[in-house]
Amino acid sequence: RAAEALQLRRRQLEAAREAKEAAIVMEAQRRAEAAQEVERRRHLAACRVEAEVAAATRLQSRHDDDCKQHLGKVLDREQETRVACDEWNRGAVASIFETAASKSMGAHRREHLSKRSLEQTAHVLGRHFSTQRQFNSGADSRLTHILRGCLHEAEAPGFRSPRAL
Repeated sequence: RAAEALQLRRRQLEAAREAKEAAIVMEAQRRAEAAQEVERRRHLAACRVEAEVAAATRLQSRHDDDCKQHLGKVLDREQETRVACDEWNRGAVASIFETAASKSMGAHRREHLSKRSLEQTAHVLGRHFSTQRQFNSGADSRLTHILRGCLHEAEAPGFRSPRAL
């Protein structure tokens, strides 16, 4: 009976060793498969990264080309506008501007001379009035009403007295 128990124990020990060896082999296979899966996934990730970098590079170069083309169009348009404006300014418009400038200068000169003449006339009238009669506030208000502020700049509020000249 002891021999049978010993035999039973040896078989159990042998079965446990075989199970242990089978588990070790299975674990080694699982680890090898896991390592292969890791390698496969790393390779796929590297391929994805490479493809994304290539796509980003193509997109960047396309955007650069688009920007250069747009900038070229803008510069060409500015040059065309500059040339057109120069031609326009040198053409018939130049004579129109010259004529307008000369007429404007003439009008300003006539206005200035007219104002000077009016000032001189008011001065002579005032001098004459003061030698002939006494210049008082009633005469001052009548002259102010007649001249209606023509001797003073437009920004002056109200009518100023000829005495203020």
